[in-house]
Amino acid sequence: MTLLLIGILWVLSAGSLNDADIWWHLRNAEYLFQTHHLPNHDMYSFTVGGQDWMNHEWLAEVPFYIAWRTGGLVGIALMRLLLVESIFLLLLYLCWRSSGNFKASVVACFFCSFLASISFGPRMILFGYLYMVLVLVFLERFRSTLKVW
Repeated sequence: MTLLLIGILWVLSAGSLNDADIWWHLRNAEYLFQTHHLPNHDMYSFTVGGQDWMNHEWLAEVPFYIAWRTGGLVGIALMRLLLVESIFLLLLYLCWRSSGNFKASVVACFFCSFLASISFGPRMILFGYLYMVLVLVFLERFRSTLKVW
């Protein structure tokens, strides 16, 4: 059942790289690698060029840039697939720990995968989802170790 879930996630995320923001993020990461510091002003727009700006997604841009430099479009697709699969495997683990029923957890993750497929593009928010599920797993494990008085 888990392999079926992974296969469905692979099919849902195997679409084209249709997120136009990925190229902007790759350029920001390239600038970071070339200059060794974060940009602090808007370098791209003609209406507010030079205005103060903070790149708050730089940490998520770096792995995508490294994937782009090593594998091109295939590297970006593999990074996206790795993130999506990791998110849902951790979610499956979290559901199983909470419910105790593995089959029901797989079914719940199966239905969630269709709802989440809107965000399966090469987006920086995938790292946010991954870290959110990791925090939930850590909190669940911590909660399960607490002793009830």
